[in-house]
Amino acid sequence: MFHRTNRLLSVILVVFLRIGTLSAQTVDAEVGKAFNAALVPAADLFLTVDMEKMRLAPISKELEPLKEKGEENQQAGVLEMQKKVKQLWTDCGLVEEDALRFTASMVIAGMKTAGGPRNLKLDTINGMVAFESRKVLDSKKILTAFGNAATREGKEARVAELDYEGVKILAIEQVAETAGQESLQMFLALVGGGRVLYIGNEVQVKAAVDRLLAGKFAPMSIAMKKTLAFVPEAAQFRLAFVPTQGMRDWIVERAVGAEQKQQPMAIGIRGMAGIRGVAMQVFAKKMLDCQIRLGFENSTQAQQVQGIVDVMALGMVRMGLMQAAGGKPLPLMNALKCVADGTQVAIKAPLTYADVEVLQDMQKGGAIPGMGGAAPAAAVPAP
Repeated sequence: MFHRTNRLLSVILVVFLRIGTLSAQTVDAEVGKAFNAALVPAADLFLTVDMEKMRLAPISKELEPLKEKGEENQQAGVLEMQKKVKQLWTDCGLVEEDALRFTASMVIAGMKTAGGPRNLKLDTINGMVAFESRKVLDSKKILTAFGNAATREGKEARVAELDYEGVKILAIEQVAETAGQESLQMFLALVGGGRVLYIGNEVQVKAAVDRLLAGKFAPMSIAMKKTLAFVPEAAQFRLAFVPTQGMRDWIVERAVGAEQKQQPMAIGIRGMAGIRGVAMQVFAKKMLDCQIRLGFENSTQAQQVQGIVDVMALGMVRMGLMQAAGGKPLPLMNALKCVADGTQVAIKAPLTYADVEVLQDMQKGGAIPGMGGAAPAAAVPAP
């Protein structure tokens, strides 16, 4: 009898483990489909960040003691924003470890940029964000959190939970404070078994839900696939951007002007006119392997750009870092490189613990090159 009972318990245990495994696989499959559906058609900007893998990387654990120090070095405005985000996060019932990954995609081509990026409105942006949580998200907590956030700012927010094709859609509107001012609207959708959150405007969020329910996902363009392949898939942070024709035309105009004036950078600017893709990676291992890779039509263009970037741009950065470090050892000084690799140019900036520690001290004193003041205004090319 004892042996029969033992065998029965063993069978029950195996069945429960199998059911649990299948459930986990089902949830993961739902999450995967939700992320696939989040990609907007014809996206020329794509970003993906795996926060879970970033936290587990050896360098991240090594840098943990510097985290509090880094927060202290932040400017007052940045610190205030971080506090608001942390409070919103807490009100949603989440902790830092609940953030697993997120992805964003956007179509830049044809975007109206009159008045600059700050004048862009969410309802005109052809793009969307998808976020994966470890926990199943609570729609009521999310709505309450955004309502409370607006109240703390002394503003009024209207929140509502809607049903769209059986999917929960959360509508959040920050009411305009004065006449003539437009209200700010944002829409969220809970998908992927309640663990994935879509964030965007109404049109984009509902379009993503439609793709998810139909099982028909927008294919990534060939140009985007090629650009994304510049950086390893295992990198925790990957960003890919395919320059628009308008941007390339703008570079050609600048190249012609530089050539007419016989400026030293004319060759490099002419080479930049052949740019076809820009990718960036942060690969956290024993150090932070940070790279920016530029893809060109041919190797000649890559070599032209590499020469200008390495000698002029990185030369100035190295000189600024050396002065700002004040004699402190900074491995980045020797590791910062720009190399031509076939039709690509790679700007490599591997960061060690020592680099991050010194850079934090430099940031506190406002001594990081290019970080001491507001960026100068510049002409922005039309997409």
